Amino acid sequence: MPSIANIQRRASGVPLSPASGSAWRAALPIPIRISVCQVPADSRTAATYSPCSAGSVTFARSISARPDVSCSGLISARRSALRRSGPMMRRTKSYASSLRQMERSRRAVVAIWQSPMGSGETPPSHPVRKTIQHINKYTIICRVHQYGCAPCTQWPLPEACPLKMPLYGVSYGPLIHYCAAMAPPRSALRSPFRPDISLVLMIAMFALLWVMGGASRAETLGQVFVRAGSWLLLVFAILLGPRPAMAGVRPVMALLCAAIALPLLQLVPLPPAWWQALPGRDILVIPGEPVTWRPWTMTPGATRNALASLIVPATMLVLLTQASERTRSWLPNMLLVMIAAAVFLGLLQFSGAGFNSPFLNDTPGQVSAIFANRNHLALFVALGCLVAPVWAFLDHKALKWRGPVAAALVLLFVLTILATGSRSGMFVGALALALALTLIGRALRRRFAHLPAWVLPTLIVVAAIVLAGFVWLSFTAERADSIDRLLDVETGTDMRRRALPVVMSMIQTYMPFGSGMGGFDPVFRIHEPGNLLKFTYFNQAHNDFLGVALDGGLPGMLLLAAAILWWLFASIRVVRVAPNTEVILARLGSAIIFLILVASLTDYPARTPTIMAVLVLAAFWLARGAKVAMHAALPRRVIDL
Repeated sequence: MPSIANIQRRASGVPLSPASGSAWRAALPIPIRISVCQVPADSRTAATYSPCSAGSVTFARSISARPDVSCSGLISARRSALRRSGPMMRRTKSYASSLRQMERSRRAVVAIWQSPMGSGETPPSHPVRKTIQHINKYTIICRVHQYGCAPCTQWPLPEACPLKMPLYGVSYGPLIHYCAAMAPPRSALRSPFRPDISLVLMIAMFALLWVMGGASRAETLGQVFVRAGSWLLLVFAILLGPRPAMAGVRPVMALLCAAIALPLLQLVPLPPAWWQALPGRDILVIPGEPVTWRPWTMTPGATRNALASLIVPATMLVLLTQASERTRSWLPNMLLVMIAAAVFLGLLQFSGAGFNSPFLNDTPGQVSAIFANRNHLALFVALGCLVAPVWAFLDHKALKWRGPVAAALVLLFVLTILATGSRSGMFVGALALALALTLIGRALRRRFAHLPAWVLPTLIVVAAIVLAGFVWLSFTAERADSIDRLLDVETGTDMRRRALPVVMSMIQTYMPFGSGMGGFDPVFRIHEPGNLLKFTYFNQAHNDFLGVALDGGLPGMLLLAAAILWWLFASIRVVRVAPNTEVILARLGSAIIFLILVASLTDYPARTPTIMAVLVLAAFWLARGAKVAMHAALPRRVIDL
């Protein structure tokens, strides 16, 4: 019979002596209900243990003195006692007390081993292919890390794994695989209704952006509160939050650091001779006055404002890297709720409710909701047309109610885009619907696989007809302002088209160093011809690609090109691998970035704090999915039950 001393010997990787299940339970230092069960590998009540050889697979829960092992494991509990299913732990009142004892002692280890094999047999290349979900009346409720690396499948097994995985187990004959499990974290022992600090900070960030993050002009009141609130949340995250997990998101961090470095460099004072050598600076020289040291940018105040605006994406990225698994699972829900709330506010404006936010410079009479620009709202709602279908299929168990809700939201989002009066929003919305159908196409086919082949195409055609019918009703009822503006004969006098030659001439003038980030408005007034003068002013280039080329020059164009290239390569990676939760969210993030890039051809949505944060969220999803896709060919995999 193994003793506690023998159990603690596993810290050094020394296997224990053979023991039966009853003897093993008697040796436990903590009174926890331990279940040992044997199920044939080909049992229909369990997932296939292919390519394990015939025989029985034995599971047991054991206790170890090692609190810092890094492999997740299996915890079994009576199925009849389960009340709640979660991604990491299912709890009951009786089981929670045992978990608290395990947390206090920090001694939980799960050992997986194979019963004795016949002579002459060799171990399989992948000891664990799938996790058993149901074994008689026991249910596995944790995560399993699979390791099939060559050193770990040698025969006999080495005493140390090159992956720095501590190898523990019980000597039940020829061992095939060791898997150690960490003690349940404190977050797993909390009440399911008690949020962690990362979730609280993330909700606060979304709420702050929803209320005040829709403007791009520096003098709006919302910019002050958004930036101050972002700094406050960043301080709380540093002081109270966990250590950021940078694995997989380093490309996003590098791009953001480069974006911060560019305006910083433009604010560095240059010697008079260097500054005068920059193109276009002669207009700032006062005749008869000596030239002093001046910064690279022509508009230092606007460049400082552009630099200050980057606190929003920086804070969002820090919060995302600190987010727990539970918080990350809630991100699509929070984004969809944020979009839906903006849509309902926009519908109130469309119905005649006089709502004008004191934090935004919105235009009275326009349907812009939480934004100062109707084009930005249309893009935000178009993103909802992407998020809603993917959100519905993220949880297959809840698809029965999520599916109808997502369909209703998509219909509402499309009608809202028409009500905004945004012409570019119509194109982005149609593109979002096509991308959404592509994202969920495989899941739809799998869902309808048991039905005749004509059912799914018929449903898609019927849905398209219904959507077109609602759009036609909206147009005939004079509620589709976007279509009305698109058909307006005055569109040929659009200010964007008239100002485009001037913007191109300005880019040539200030190349290769640019005029300075954020300084389009004062610089454009220098070059604005008389035929473009009107009672309103041209505040941006209305093409962010041209705006970056003008403000940032060649360095800005290189940074933008690097970001687009990373997006392309990461998107190709996540498209080529089999879909799981991480990959699906990565594809969603790639589609969101694509829509923002398309919308930036005719506007400047990424200059608003809300779209900045959404862009970082999409890049975070894409980076994590690309990391998973890059290691998809390796033997290590993670399966979520």
